[in-house]
Amino acid sequence: MKHLQLFEQFLNESNLKIKVKGKTIKVDYDSIEIEDIDTRDYPDFSDAFISYAEDHRGRELTDEELDVLNDEHYEVIGELIFDKQLYM
Repeated sequence: MKHLQLFEQFLNESNLKIKVKGKTIKVDYDSIEIEDIDTRDYPDFSDAFISYAEDHRGRELTDEELDVLNDEHYEVIGELIFDKQLYM
């Protein structure tokens, strides 16, 4: 649990920002949803991806913004899967 708290604190401090078309977007870490978690692919979960997220104001990210989030911040997927034990 302590690791999850530290990771969430790190994300809040770093604000999990993405840049799309020159615009910086602050992603709400708690809104992130992940799909295609295949337990047979443990511990890689290479097919998992972020299917939904919101910015810090509650606006749903567009498909293009989700693509950037998945491509440039793939480590977030792994952290969320393990920290929240989504593979169980």
